[in-house]
Amino acid sequence: MTLTQFTELLLRYLLSAQIARILDDQSVNHAETLQQVELQRCFGLSYDQFLKITRPYVDGVVNKLFELITSDRAVTLDERAMLMQQILALETVYFLTAEQKKVLDDLAR
Repeated sequence: MTLTQFTELLLRYLLSAQIARILDDQSVNHAETLQQVELQRCFGLSYDQFLKITRPYVDGVVNKLFELITSDRAVTLDERAMLMQQILALETVYFLTAEQKKVLDDLAR
């Protein structure tokens, strides 16, 4: 493994750990948003670079939530609200795909 590869792996790990910590309480407060910005600055990342690095981890979190709620093929309004609350907490790093929105809408009926 080269130094560049190691650095990229470490950066991905650190940013994913930060996202995991933020998601623990299912909301992103102002201080956590500022921490994200500070991390981007410290590592010399643009917002798009930050999203590219953290997207795989955030996708995994959202997919697990999505599977949990849709696994019984009947999404209750409470379950949908919970999922949406958790995803909205990620608004700086994640948006539902059109397909995910359609599945939730179809199952909520």
